[in-house]
Amino acid sequence: VQNIATTAPTENMLMISWDLPVEGSSFTITGFQVRVENSTSVVFDDLVPGSQQNVQVSGLARYIPYYISIVVMTASSGSSAEANATAFTLEGTPTAAPSNLTLVRTSGTTMAVSWVPLTLEEAQGFVAGYDISYQPSGSVKRQVQTVRAPGDSSEITITGLDPTVGYTAAVAAATTVGSGPVSPPVASPATCPFQIHFFGADDCADLNSVSSLEEIVQVIVTRTESLCQCGFVANHIIDGDLSCNGDRNAITFRGAILDNDQANCSVIRDRVIEWVTADDTRLTIQGTELTTNTECPVVISSYDDSYCDVITSSAARAARIAAPTVVVVVVVGAVVAVVAVAIFLHLRRRKKTTYEVFGDESEVGSVNLTETGAQYKPVGASLKSDKEKEGILAFGVGEETGKVKGTEYQQIGRTDFQNPMYGIPVQQQERQREQQPTEPEYAKVDLAAKKKAEADEEADIEKMKLEMESATYEIPGPVENPYA
Repeated sequence: VQNIATTAPTENMLMISWDLPVEGSSFTITGFQVRVENSTSVVFDDLVPGSQQNVQVSGLARYIPYYISIVVMTASSGSSAEANATAFTLEGTPTAAPSNLTLVRTSGTTMAVSWVPLTLEEAQGFVAGYDISYQPSGSVKRQVQTVRAPGDSSEITITGLDPTVGYTAAVAAATTVGSGPVSPPVASPATCPFQIHFFGADDCADLNSVSSLEEIVQVIVTRTESLCQCGFVANHIIDGDLSCNGDRNAITFRGAILDNDQANCSVIRDRVIEWVTADDTRLTIQGTELTTNTECPVVISSYDDSYCDVITSSAARAARIAAPTVVVVVVVGAVVAVVAVAIFLHLRRRKKTTYEVFGDESEVGSVNLTETGAQYKPVGASLKSDKEKEGILAFGVGEETGKVKGTEYQQIGRTDFQNPMYGIPVQQQERQREQQPTEPEYAKVDLAAKKKAEADEEADIEKMKLEMESATYEIPGPVENPYA
């Protein structure tokens, strides 16, 4: 026969047809032996009458190859040459989920996902892709994200994860018809980023090596495990990295701790903090003695966090030098502190005048008054001089009396200046009241400027008097000029 053709009316059926041999053949066709098989078994083997040029085969599996052979049966020779063809049934959706799903946290922000691909029979079609869905452990469904891997792949790396949480993932295969069952979810451990800052890194060339990194990781694991007894091993630290600054004699280790079967990463990281901040935090790496910096935080939110300030860190290193040196530093520091306090008290004494803003006794220069104020004097005291008048105190409006440091005061008037303060005379110009802001501004009275303004005002008045006494006035009528 020739021109074998197949169609698939349904996903479980094949319609096979063919053309008769070339015209002019000198034999009588008695039938056609049609055989259909897959890779494992024969599913159809029958003799079709010679007058028939097609056959329908049902009960087939979806989208797998079937191998067809047709032999012409004749009356004279029994059979002729065999003709062959291959056909697929219609594609369906997968009947199984990928197996052996595995999650490996390769870094705080990445996770490797792998699986065993479907067989052709399980796929029931051409696998267009594998859909991996993942989400933070314990999160609600709306946080699920999905990424597709190629149909011929068996692994993918997911990026952009939150290093502080664990994730769960599942996988399903998909054909052009649709997706198959989803695998059971598998959890990956959470990670806890951390860092340890060391002093003593005089030569970065000796420390920036894989062996140095491995040594530091082993020291971290050994000392932390001695504190937590939680099965903490080197494989539970990922992303290990060293950053050395020889100019600052400092080196920083950064990595992330994984959850394990006995403890979550945050509990383990707490034990790392306990070790780093302990009294004895010296270790030797590649022959170099390093000391942990207790002022540098162990907990970081991500590897993008800024490194510890080396200037601040230097203070921590200085605190660990030999005891005699510590004594000298402490003595020098005490002397400096005494001198600083003396200078401060001297300046405070110079600045503490009756013209400071009145407020909280513990904070010179503060005030808590309303936008207007009242002036007060000690109860029973008389204001005999301008100086005493300038020494009156200001309290909030509505308080008739008040006490300051044991002395009781009574109200004698209202301030007309824009700020209620010490040393503001009651006799101020009305225009200053009008200029008063809705919210008070608190500042010291510029006494020198104030006295200068008063002196200028008095000088102006004297000048006006002199001008008036020397002036000549024209007055109508026989009136004697009293100023002549």
